[in-house]
Amino acid sequence: MDGMESELQYESPLDPAVGERHRWLAGLLAARPGELVADLGCGDGVTLDVLAGQVGDGLVVGLDTAEAALRLAARRHGAGRAGRVALAHADLRARLPLEDGSLDGVVCHNVLESLPDPDGFLREVHRVLRPGGRLVLSHPDYDTMVFTGGCRATGRGAGS
Repeated sequence: MDGMESELQYESPLDPAVGERHRWLAGLLAARPGELVADLGCGDGVTLDVLAGQVGDGLVVGLDTAEAALRLAARRHGAGRAGRVALAHADLRARLPLEDGSLDGVVCHNVLESLPDPDGFLREVHRVLRPGGRLVLSHPDYDTMVFTGGCRATGRGAGS
């Protein structure tokens, strides 16, 4: 990795809750074999792992505005998921590069609050979801995460 990518972290890979949170979010989407689903704001691709396992011969599309994040996601999915994970650079503040009604499901984690027009983004998600399509939209509750952290001084970690 180049210097910029080695410093790029969306969530700490050392935090065991990160993987659990992404598995939980993907589970909420309940993607099924053969479906076409997307992770909008996929970052380095953690949620894509779980979604790819759920869709079987379907396809998972990861879109992000950060080229460095997409390079990390491409490294993560370069082996073993060929043909089931597609990555693309996309400006999530504009029209999504997806066809109307093309997606069975969308996961979007920790993105909406950073967009200048959240309503416009949600209209775009609605446009690309097929009738009956599913959306899992989330943002972490950082206050609760502090309470459940391992630091005795600031939370309810082990031994406190």
